[in-house]
Amino acid sequence: APVSEKLKDKRLRQALSLAIDRDKLRDTLWGGKNFTPRGHQLPYYGEMYNPKRKGYVYDPEKAKKLVKESGYDGSFITYRSVPNYYKNGMEAAQILQEMWKKVGINVELKFVDNRSAVRAKGVEIFDWSNTYRLPDPTGALMINWGDRAPVQRKYKFWEAPEAFNGGLAKILASGDPKERYKEFQKVLDVFEDEMPATILYNPLMSYGVKKKIEWTPYPIFFMDFRPDVLKIKG
Repeated sequence: APVSEKLKDKRLRQALSLAIDRDKLRDTLWGGKNFTPRGHQLPYYGEMYNPKRKGYVYDPEKAKKLVKESGYDGSFITYRSVPNYYKNGMEAAQILQEMWKKVGINVELKFVDNRSAVRAKGVEIFDWSNTYRLPDPTGALMINWGDRAPVQRKYKFWEAPEAFNGGLAKILASGDPKERYKEFQKVLDVFEDEMPATILYNPLMSYGVKKKIEWTPYPIFFMDFRPDVLKIKG
């Protein structure tokens, strides 16, 4: 999050994202069984989902170029994390540290006791699980990053452009699917250009279900056991 003076230039934030080999990260930590979404969206969005978006790409050479252009002086940037905040989190942080080093970005890992310590004064980079409450931008990107979200309002980690906040407001107010889709693409463009955060991957979630039970879990973690989604055979 660009609360730090070091991260105010978006080119350095873009470089941090471009330096990440997500395929290698997933293969190493998750056996390649999970995925990286194409931007801050999921196929579960239905007509609001755009499968053609590139999302977050790996381009270390471009990352090196942007690091130089940003004027970054090589000083250490702190990455705070709570051990075992999520599965493989510590391992991911250590791998990221090495990937960033290869493009000229020096990152110091600092493991702290709780999330309050993560967001305390001096925060620069931290890991965060962006939960999707609803299969729609208003239930994910808006809640996590919109003008009423703690990122902007409470912590002031990011001063979002009007094109982002205004675009989300239009999505919330509109009932026209085509208009909402169009605005969402613009909002994603702004978010991916500003790069206040980057997405690593969606973790692998495994469920054990008895053979006599018919139940398919949602990809957004709702444990729905209503009669129309849960059936018991025989």
